[in-house]
Amino acid sequence: MIDRDLLAVRFSQINIERNNIKNAVVLGSFGFEQINDDKYDLIVSNIPARIGEDAITSEFFLEPTKHLNVGGAYWFVIVSGLNHLLIRVAKQNDLKFKQIRKRKGHMVYKFTNS
Repeated sequence: MIDRDLLAVRFSQINIERNNIKNAVVLGSFGFEQINDDKYDLIVSNIPARIGEDAITSEFFLEPTKHLNVGGAYWFVIVSGLNHLLIRVAKQNDLKFKQIRKRKGHMVYKFTNS
């Protein structure tokens, strides 16, 4: 598990220990800075809407797809106003994001590395 928020990292570690989970590690990192070339089965994100299209594209649409194991999944939620950007990035990079759920103002997508 990775989060930039120290409190989230701390409580994730506490929950790992309390629930005796052996196959989870929690790290503090801004994006994938501390990750190197590690691969994961699952990546989950709530994409911030106000960091700019370039940052969203590189850090939240493209970079996570590079860190998935074969068969891994990247689930994320975005504000509906970013849907146009996701469609453009998907076409430009031949990525297939599947819309899972739509609610007023937000959408949930899934990318599978198969």
